[in-house]
Amino acid sequence: MGNVSSIDQSDYPASEGVALQENANWTLGPLFFGWGLNLFLCGIVLSWAAGYWRRAKGDRLLVKTAVVVAVLSEVATAVANFVSIIDHGKDQNRSNYAISLLKGPDALSVTFGTVTAVAVQTFFALRCLRVLPKPWRIPFAIWTWALIFASFGRALGITIVEFINHGRTDATRGASPDAYDNLYRLALVWLFCGAAADISISTVLIGRLWFKKRSAEREGEAKDTFLPPQSSLTGFMRVTFEAAVCTSVTSLIAGVTYVTLTETTNTSYALSNLLPGLYACSLLWVLNSAHRLEAEIHANQLNTIQLVWNLGPSSPSPSHSHAAAARERDAGLARIARGGEGEWELKRGLASDKARRRLGEEVQMLNIRPKSAGEGEGEGEGGEMPPRRAGRGSDASLWTDGKGEDEVV
Repeated sequence: MGNVSSIDQSDYPASEGVALQENANWTLGPLFFGWGLNLFLCGIVLSWAAGYWRRAKGDRLLVKTAVVVAVLSEVATAVANFVSIIDHGKDQNRSNYAISLLKGPDALSVTFGTVTAVAVQTFFALRCLRVLPKPWRIPFAIWTWALIFASFGRALGITIVEFINHGRTDATRGASPDAYDNLYRLALVWLFCGAAADISISTVLIGRLWFKKRSAEREGEAKDTFLPPQSSLTGFMRVTFEAAVCTSVTSLIAGVTYVTLTETTNTSYALSNLLPGLYACSLLWVLNSAHRLEAEIHANQLNTIQLVWNLGPSSPSPSHSHAAAARERDAGLARIARGGEGEWELKRGLASDKARRRLGEEVQMLNIRPKSAGEGEGEGEGGEMPPRRAGRGSDASLWTDGKGEDEVV
């Protein structure tokens, strides 16, 4: 096991005296903790990836590519971490040189893990571009991808510096004089740029979904208006928040602990080693949730007819009263949904933005379905409303890029 009583002051600076041997536990202990938990997360990632692949038939190639890159990079990171556990575990030398020496798998795991982060962050950044107004898309893209590639470049730089110095960080042991300072600065940019990208992406997604939810609430105030599925919007806000928190908070804490504790402990590495698995889990968590919602929407739509219908006045004459136009509209709807009183349920709401741009602002979406048993006439506000289709432009397709039809019929 080794019987060293103290650690070199150059490795662990202290205001007084020499750091005690107990600090050796704070050098290797956090590393073993992070490596072990990353292996555990790799198992979760593989199981979720298997579940996703059974549902991924309709997803576009870009989504599948992001999943494949994220999963394979996490597997490569886990393999490197497993080799590190074996190498450091079987080497019982606990001297200052041995416990501070970085090996090849340690260096490679940083780059492999950041490839996972790039794939996941790119996927979510592209989702942001779909929900942002056009004037904001280019500034957001420049800002976000600058952070993403800055983080990746610094992670690659960490690996290169460690290989150049053969795992040494101390100039007294063969490393270049500026090796430690270079690694310190590279690690700061790597951690904090990744955290800033996560926070930017999650803020945009949650903010735009919240805006969409508020718009749905305003549209649903009219009694005869089809209420969009607020529960699905709230659910996606919750899923997005959960996916963002696990990576953003972990990156921030890892960066803060690296700045404050790196001279005496490797605690930050216990957190940074978890990031690849957390990124892959967040991607698969969102995609699997989107597919479950899509399946529910598809099941509910089997007995529902959806049409885009112009509910504006049918006559351009200014003498044509609004009340007469409303009566003609209701008569037209009655001819569409033939059947006895109480057998059919009609709900209407604004059509998609694409439909309104093509056909005019008066274009709305009609949902016609048989009423279920026990569904009363006055259930316009409190009853369960049929969700929108899961085609392009719906909440589910925001994540999956599903190849369903547009909301314009």
